[in-house]
Order: sequence, then structure tokens, then C-alpha cells
Amino acid sequence: MVFHGNVKREELQKAYGEMHVCLNTSFHDSGCLVVLEAMAHGLPIICINAGGPGVLTDTTNAFKVDASSSEEIVNDLKNSVYRIYIDEETRKKMAEASLVRVRKYYENEAKMEILQTKIQSKLR
Repeated sequence: MVFHGNVKREELQKAYGEMHVCLNTSFHDSGCLVVLEAMAHGLPIICINAGGPGVLTDTTNAFKVDASSSEEIVNDLKNSVYRIYIDEETRKKMAEASLVRVRKYYENEAKMEILQTKIQSKLR
């Protein structure tokens, strides 16, 4: 496991290409663009099931750890990382699901379509 720390913007694309998973342990990141970026690069997500990461992901592309006791969180994060590490098939399926989810809900065209549908339903 490598913790990359602060990565310069121009090096970020290469860094994402070298990663196997995005581990996000934030409890309070409501927007969480890092999770969306990771999904757009085809990475499975491991996150706390709270805030932005909990909303942006689903069970097809993420292992979501419930915010319970510190000991349980650490244990669940560890187990999730281990599962991604040993189960390449699951990792690949989750990676593909991340790409599908980004395209379906978060690319500009998809967001516009969703917004138009909601507006039209209110006008009826």
C-alpha cells in the first residue's frame, strides 16, 4: 500500500492510473470530488458511509463502512482493503461499475437529462 500524499495536479492523471482503489475515510466531506475523480478513472471506492462518498457511491462500486465505533471502522476498512487486494475479479467489477455510475449520473449530459426530467415532471 502506498499513500501518495499531496500530488501535483499535473501528476494526478498518472497517479490515478497507478492506483487500484480509492480509500476515502472522511466523515464530513459533503462534495467529495476526489471520489468522483477516482470513479471517473475506474477505481473501486472504499469509504465511510456518510456525507458525499456515501451518496455518490453504491454497492456496485464501493465498500461503504458504517460510521460506528472507531474499532469497527478500522476493522471494516482493513477487511475492505484486503478483499480488494485478494479478489481481482471483484476489484475489476467494481472498477467498471465506477465508470458506469459516473457516466450515468455525473457527466454533464447525464446531469442535464436528470434535471430536465425533474423539471418536466413538476410542470405537468
